[in-house]
Amino acid sequence: MSKTLKPHLLLESRHNALLIRHTEPLTSNEISHLQSIINYGVDLIIYDFESSENIRDANKIIQICKNNKIPFIVKSKIEIAMEIGADGIHIEAKEIPIIQKARLIIGDSKIVGVSVGNYSQAEIAWRSGADYLSPSPVFRIPSLGYGKMAVGLELIKTINHNLDIPQYPFGGINPLNMEMVYKSGAYGVIIDYGTYSDPQNRDLVRN
Repeated sequence: MSKTLKPHLLLESRHNALLIRHTEPLTSNEISHLQSIINYGVDLIIYDFESSENIRDANKIIQICKNNKIPFIVKSKIEIAMEIGADGIHIEAKEIPIIQKARLIIGDSKIVGVSVGNYSQAEIAWRSGADYLSPSPVFRIPSLGYGKMAVGLELIKTINHNLDIPQYPFGGINPLNMEMVYKSGAYGVIIDYGTYSDPQNRDLVRN
């Protein structure tokens, strides 16, 4: 399929996304550390709310994002995304049926990203108006207790061949396998906070 990607305006030239997940409130050191991570090339942040108490953290992070002029996306919580003025929403595959509803709520100027585990989900999300897809997990992540099977690089290749939509794969991606992910057709990648926290990984990602 011959195509030219036309990413959402807020996604243009943004390839390194950071996923932040915390069950406990972020410490002041962790908030400060986030700025140093951004300096290493992070240009998109996705925040996964584990608790409503994390709104205070989200407001701190969104201010950092504004200062650095990078988009801030909330995972799954549409109401919270609207309340704090997030730049978009990232929803799970099981939430695909609400993509159009999410779009009506947040508007066309905001980003709607969707995690997908197979091509059928990807096609439905694409037809429903998603701005980007996140095939996941690309590789197995035993330490995170993922029960899902890894989707592998083939799903990224298949989506890239058939659908004109940016992909930000997630799951087990690190500096050692990142090049393979991009060569498979990824527009960007989503990397867990823990991976970026390792200085050696930050250097490799930036390079």
